Amino acid sequence: MVPGERRAGEPLSTIQISDNSVHFAVKIKDRVYDAMTGPTGLAVTEYLERQKSPGQLSMQVVRELR
Repeated sequence: MVPGERRAGEPLSTIQISDNSVHFAVKIKDRVYDAMTGPTGLAVTEYLERQKSPGQLSMQVVRELR
């Protein structure tokens, strides 16, 4: 079970990870790391399956932050 997720797959049992519609995560090889996944991260495919939003999700990939 992912930290903060109470019952896997139940939308009413998920956590809100952004108050302003912006969320940042780090992808290293085939895993994604953020506050939701904790230090173990999740496989990219599983991470994307767990993302829920009342609106449309968009993703921007950057190679480095300056």
